[in-house]
Amino acid sequence: MIKRRRSFIGLLLAFILAFSGTAFTMMQTGSAVRAEAAAARISKKKKTIYVGKTYTLKIKNSKKNYTWRSSNPKVVMIMAGGGNKAVIGGMAVGKATVTATLNNKTYKCKVTVKAAPKEKTTEDKSGESKTGEDKAGESKTGESKTGEDKTGEDKSGDTSGHDTDNTGSTGSSDDSSKKDDKPVSGQITVPTLEEELDSDTYGLLHSYQKTDYIPRTEYSGIRTEDDLLKTMMDGVRSGTRGIVVNYESMNYNYWKTKYLDFINRSEMNNASNEFFIDPAGSNSLAISPIYKAGWFAVTYYRYVRPVMDEDLRDYITPNAETLKILAQAHELAEDAIKAHPDDERAILKYVNDRICDLTTYSNPVPSAKDDPSRDITGVFVNHDAVCEGYTAAMQLVLNILGFENHTVKNKIDNHIWNRVKVDGTWYHIDATWNDRQNSDGSYKDEWFMLTDDEIDKKNGSETGHAWTRLKFVD
Repeated sequence: MIKRRRSFIGLLLAFILAFSGTAFTMMQTGSAVRAEAAAARISKKKKTIYVGKTYTLKIKNSKKNYTWRSSNPKVVMIMAGGGNKAVIGGMAVGKATVTATLNNKTYKCKVTVKAAPKEKTTEDKSGESKTGEDKAGESKTGESKTGEDKTGEDKSGDTSGHDTDNTGSTGSSDDSSKKDDKPVSGQITVPTLEEELDSDTYGLLHSYQKTDYIPRTEYSGIRTEDDLLKTMMDGVRSGTRGIVVNYESMNYNYWKTKYLDFINRSEMNNASNEFFIDPAGSNSLAISPIYKAGWFAVTYYRYVRPVMDEDLRDYITPNAETLKILAQAHELAEDAIKAHPDDERAILKYVNDRICDLTTYSNPVPSAKDDPSRDITGVFVNHDAVCEGYTAAMQLVLNILGFENHTVKNKIDNHIWNRVKVDGTWYHIDATWNDRQNSDGSYKDEWFMLTDDEIDKKNGSETGHAWTRLKFVD
């Protein structure tokens, strides 16, 4: 009886062990299956898109920050890439490989770009033919990180310590697009922002024809430094998301170095926080600017709503804060015209003083590259800014008024201000340094509407407003 019991117990133990082993194996297998299912992978290994269209690639099961590249940006360009997503755009018929890389691990998608199919037409009951239209997108803002550590500023007029970043400046309006000048009169009717956004022109005092927003520009035949500077100004002025430069001499490292030097030039506008520069095939340079919130507002105001598909629209539609800033700047411009309907100089002084009313100079001067005081949000949202913020606010209002303008940086690269053309003459306006009050409470105008000769004479050679004369602007 005892032997039988021991035998039964032995069989029971053997069965339990066998079952446990099987269960353990099943658990291991299940874990492996779950781990394999959760492994990061690219959403498409092969994809066909059409010229002028976009598609969003994604690294699934991962929220990490990948570096996205195209083997041939002339065919497929990374229109917007960051984190685990990238919007790719079809630029020309051909093939390219898009890669997402992180920690030596690369995911690839082979992309084929085909010519866009011809648009189909249909007839309505009246016999008239109708053509389908792509959905229109809108320009989008995003704030980016930039700037560098600067010294503080004394508003007493001392030239030490004004603050700026390394973005440089360029003209904000293009004479070739000028449509007509609206005469200022006591009975002037000021369009609303909504009316202007729906119009084919922009500018309250001087009207310009809007042009189509182009997300990518390409320039060929680059032989000299001046050629490169012109393409940079043109691309940044248009707010394009991607610039491809095809050079005919020297090599990639040479032109990249020149580009990095030019970013600090006054011609390059107070527009971008960062520029990403990569090779774009043989003898080509791909440049992707990351624009400031202030410059997004300018480009959205100046260009008609672009014809884009849904994927790219997410990256060019302004957010609520940018629309709020644009509305505030437009209201400021309207108020200035209504206060001084017959005097452009008085209009500009009104704008200068209102920007000073809105803003307190940051103390201490922030060193962080992404601090909002270095952009238009410092003036219109937080009411605390350094010279980059004052300048961005003035720049947007000048564009809304329709003045040809751009920003200027000093030689020692620690201050930035505005330059505006009135009745054929260029004048300098520095709202930052004007933000000091007289005994009667009015704002000083020591740095308001100075000609080039006047600011040179007032400034001297190595002080805060010493600047280099501009190319391709005057």
